[in-house]
Formats: sequence, C-alpha cells, structure tokens
Amino acid sequence: MRFIISNRGNKKIPISKVQKILSKNVIGKYSCKDIVEPGDIVQVCQDEKYDIEKCKRGGSYKVIGVVSTVPNIISNKEDKQILVTLKGRAICKVQGPIHKGDPIISYDDGIGVSKFAPGLASNSSSRIIGISLENIEIEIVKKIEIVVL
Repeated sequence: MRFIISNRGNKKIPISKVQKILSKNVIGKYSCKDIVEPGDIVQVCQDEKYDIEKCKRGGSYKVIGVVSTVPNIISNKEDKQILVTLKGRAICKVQGPIHKGDPIISYDDGIGVSKFAPGLASNSSSRIIGISLENIEIEIVKKIEIVVL
C-alpha cells in the first residue's frame, strides 16, 4: 500500500483515502500572497502576482474557499501554491458560538463566524462560505468541519 505524509505531522495516510477525499470535494491550486494554514478562509487577491490571500476582514464578498487539510500532494511549498477547498467538506477555523447548521461567513484574519453571531448586523450581505456541521458553545477559536458551498 502506498502512503503519503500528512502536512499535520508525520502521520501516514493511504493514497486511496486521499483520492477518495479529492473525488468528493472541488479543490483548486492557487498562488497565495500570505502565509496560511489549513482551515483559513481565503479570498481573491487584488495583487496581480497572486491568486488568493488570507481573508483579513469580516464580511468579505471576495471569499472563495478554505485552505485544504488534504496533504500537500499536488503543490510544493517553494512556489507558494496552496490547495483550497472550493466545494465540499472541509475543516475551517471559526470563532464560536456556532450551532450545527449555521451559515459561516468571514470574520477576521482567516477566521469564520456564524452569520447569527451576537453583535453582527442581521442584514449582513457577507458571502456565506459554508454551513457548520458542528457546535461550539463558547466564544473560542476552533477548527470544525463545514460544508463549503
């Protein structure tokens, strides 16, 4: 059986499992202006040298996806190419409280929040990046599973 090394340590993951993940999600490869980590929300970059950048402010309508946790099998770190989940299941960095089923929007520094979070304008026109598949009861930053729309 062939394995690859995860970008989250030295965990060996069977290539068949990675291929199964890739077949269900839409993942793109983009040049990135910023240093990002798996779970960060990214948006289109205005700098012509790069495709994407970390989403730095709340309510961005330029959001395109979440930095993939799929091991770095396509890209290489020297050219700053990043794998981004554009549709499907992904791990996303969010700040609670969040309830299962809540729409997730960009907040700050690559982090998402529930569109229904206390203190956010209820008529926010922010682009919904995905739907939460988990609960966070308290106001902490945590990585959870979402469905990227």
